Amino acid sequence: MSSPHAPHAPMLPVIGCVVIVGSLLGVLTNTAKLALHHGWQPLPFLFWSTLFGGLCLWGVAIASRQPPALGKRHLLYYAIAGIFSFAVPNGLSFLAIQHVGASFIAFCLAFPPLLTYVLAVAMRLEPPALLRTLGIILGLTGAGGLALSKGIAQQDALLWVAMAVASPVFIAIGNIYRSLHWPQGSSPLSLAPGMMVAAALEVGLASLLAGENPVISPVGVGAWGDIAIQSAILAITYAVFFYLQKLGGPVALSQIGWVAAIVGSTIAVLVLGEVPPAGLGIAMVLIVLGIVLVSRRRAA
Repeated sequence: MSSPHAPHAPMLPVIGCVVIVGSLLGVLTNTAKLALHHGWQPLPFLFWSTLFGGLCLWGVAIASRQPPALGKRHLLYYAIAGIFSFAVPNGLSFLAIQHVGASFIAFCLAFPPLLTYVLAVAMRLEPPALLRTLGIILGLTGAGGLALSKGIAQQDALLWVAMAVASPVFIAIGNIYRSLHWPQGSSPLSLAPGMMVAAALEVGLASLLAGENPVISPVGVGAWGDIAIQSAILAITYAVFFYLQKLGGPVALSQIGWVAAIVGSTIAVLVLGEVPPAGLGIAMVLIVLGIVLVSRRRAA
């Protein structure tokens, strides 16, 4: 099935959507850590916030006369997209965040643009280009160096560092899958809630298998206030996320990662008081250079 995105989408709307979604993802990383401080376990919190966010967005889709389709093809799309785009990467990140910090989790979001481009070229969705290849090398050098320094500094957290670094791989696969298998004739608003609800059910199942009953939650207004905030941000994020995917395609969409990395790590350091990872400045420069080169369009 062909990609749904417009081949020559206007640059300004694409950039605007990238900034909006990337910024919201950066915020989500930090609100998740705050929720864990309020007594939530990672997977139950992810389950409830995703479920309520998906159901809210489902209601908006129905009100907009774009209800999610429930045929076999669409249900399969929701399930697979939910696993790779949301359930696995967010589950890994939420489990690791208590051990490696919100700033490192946010910074790992800089990986998907590079990985998505590699997959897009390998699958002939994007043509290879020398400058983009150089960008990949620079970006992965910066990101890999940061992960290595984090692992050396926290030898007792190597497993959690590995989980955080693995998350972007699934995000990149999800970016490609959603574009290749976008159900023909489906609007972004009709697909986003289906994926979110499917992802919530997948997270709930994983939570049960991990011995964490997702139905049990902390008692108190504050704990459910965390859910309300997270659900609202998730609903807005993924409504714009799917619109951006249709507008610009998987490589353009993946650029949200560097915005999320900068916003998320900045909030974690300035608001949550986290110590920035060693080599953060150098790694950020290399990754931003990589992103700039990967984002360059081929000359006509």
